[in-house]
Amino acid sequence: MVAMPAFCRFTSLASHRAALLLGLALALGTAACDDRKASGPDTDGHVFPSDGTVDPPFVVTQLLPDHGPVYGGTEVTIRGFGFDEESRVYFGDLMVDPSLTIFQAPNRILVLQTPPGLPGPIDIGVMRSDGQSTLFEDGFTYDRLSVDPPSGSSAGGTLVRIKGADTAWSDQAVAFLGDTPLEDQVYVSPTLITGYTAAHTPGLVTVSVEDSTELLSVQEGFSYYDSADPINGGLGGGPIQGEVNVTVLDTYTSEPVADAYVLMGADASSPYQAVTDATGRVTFSAPGLVGPQMLTVAAEGYERVSVVAFDARDVTLFLTPFVPPNPGTIPGQSYSAVQGFVSFGGVEFGEGCDFDLRVPEPGPGERRIIKVYQSVQDYDYVASEPGESGIVVEGDPCDSSYSYFIYARPGSYAVYALAGIENEATQVFTPYAMGITRGLISGPDQVIDADIEIHISLGRQVSFDISSAPPLNMETGPVGYKLRLFVDIGGDGYIVRAENQRTVQDASDLVVIDRLPELGLELSGASYSAVIEAHTNGLYPYSKVLLPVLPTGPAPVVVDQWLGIPQAVDPAPGGVPLTSRMIWDATGVEPTFNIILVRTHPDGDAYWRLYLHGAVTQFVLPDLYGLGPGLEGHPSGEMFWHVIPVYVDGMDFDDFSYRYLNDRYWGATAGNGWPFTFPDLE
Repeated sequence: MVAMPAFCRFTSLASHRAALLLGLALALGTAACDDRKASGPDTDGHVFPSDGTVDPPFVVTQLLPDHGPVYGGTEVTIRGFGFDEESRVYFGDLMVDPSLTIFQAPNRILVLQTPPGLPGPIDIGVMRSDGQSTLFEDGFTYDRLSVDPPSGSSAGGTLVRIKGADTAWSDQAVAFLGDTPLEDQVYVSPTLITGYTAAHTPGLVTVSVEDSTELLSVQEGFSYYDSADPINGGLGGGPIQGEVNVTVLDTYTSEPVADAYVLMGADASSPYQAVTDATGRVTFSAPGLVGPQMLTVAAEGYERVSVVAFDARDVTLFLTPFVPPNPGTIPGQSYSAVQGFVSFGGVEFGEGCDFDLRVPEPGPGERRIIKVYQSVQDYDYVASEPGESGIVVEGDPCDSSYSYFIYARPGSYAVYALAGIENEATQVFTPYAMGITRGLISGPDQVIDADIEIHISLGRQVSFDISSAPPLNMETGPVGYKLRLFVDIGGDGYIVRAENQRTVQDASDLVVIDRLPELGLELSGASYSAVIEAHTNGLYPYSKVLLPVLPTGPAPVVVDQWLGIPQAVDPAPGGVPLTSRMIWDATGVEPTFNIILVRTHPDGDAYWRLYLHGAVTQFVLPDLYGLGPGLEGHPSGEMFWHVIPVYVDGMDFDDFSYRYLNDRYWGATAGNGWPFTFPDLE
């Protein structure tokens, strides 16, 4: 039995009790707790020792935020004293992944992403490299209900997903933000309801879901704001009516950027130009000032940013330094593992080892096997093939069930087993049945047990009509179509299988994905999802559609949400702009917004970053030469410009938030890019 960490439990800032032994089987040694008393707050309201020592007691004083969803991933700042670079954080007996824990000097802050957990409060422990530890009782609460995104404009219209943990909502369930039900609600599954927010006064509201058998709620679960998103920045506050308020922040630190040059309009002769004050703010005010407008912000050592064709009175923009700061110490990655037994059921009748129950007889050169996988957290990645210990071969030793062992990433996940036939020469695997165990949670270096019973048939199929996809062009791209269907299992991630992908050249034919699991039993609440892409082997150009929830009926899924692939107009690829404007063209569905990156080389940091209303297909890079420190003329030599249109369901560009740069909110996107050269001004 390995030693388990013990934590000094502080019940107040003035005293502490004996250490509590936590049940985490990790060889981290025994913690040492001294018995210092503390008194007297400092200017931050914290407590310093009264015995004259320099260092305050090792203690956690606050978590911000102090609650979050059970599936983890909430970014939390832990404040306190006495942390060091090798500090390990525990939520209950589960250690937080060290690669997701950042120490910020001097010794008062740890930043981390929460691991998954069970609903309710949980103690937070911190152990230093010297073996000393402290415990903060009930420091964090896991909510059974969560909203994504957790905030939106007071004008309403934000598309939100309300997610439940171990819920059994029916199609009669009603979701509320405050006292107001979501508009255009859609019951997706027993754990997911979507809809649009109604207009509401600014502030925090309770989120609740009412069903015939249960009322579930989370206080302060959603925040309405009446300006730009106070956490993520962007646009907001309603139409421009004589005033525009601008705030400029550093992308990495969120600190104000003072003395940044701000220009409203496309020309340096505009009457609206100023530099930010010490708080990173500037306000433009004049009778008759209305939208839409263009705003540009620039500062020495930062990328330049412009927002084009917006009509919002409040603007919060983030500037990205050319040289990013040191984020602090990030400890090394650790892995966990899962072991257990897999069977075909009927163990009491001696049938647990019998492949004949689920898999047909193999042909010549074939064998019957079982493969055990971990679910993935990103649907862009197919599950890694298991090692030798994660593959069962018919005839392996079996006493009512087969044993397996696989390595796994820490967190919340499922393990699933596919039973089928493998061609021994080509190693092509054809699955016939599946089993899954969900709701697993493990920390770094932890081995957990999970048994799997294979009894889910793989008899479903989904077909896709992609006939409206952008045409292929073997010279310029795209050169083919890719389709990936996966199973969304909520907080446990995704089931992404190699055999559920197709690559085709003819968009006129239906694309059929078969051997899909029935969505019942252990897969209750799961849904089929898909990504369809007109691709150029991972390069430009491309157009991609994400379908987060697929219908399960027999009719083909019609994919018609394609965004047009941008095509350069001026300058032509490799050319020089004829005027100060850069123009492209695109057909298809109008995007919500366009992202423009102007780079000094294809994969480098952006020289200029622009966010444009989706209806706009041109922009100007104002000449800022001499208008502020470090504001030089355009670089010489070859440059690159990239155009990335994005469609976000339910989003108004005038309520743009930086959160929507995360592709989990995207319904479609496309991209193209070209070299060019700025004109020689000499």
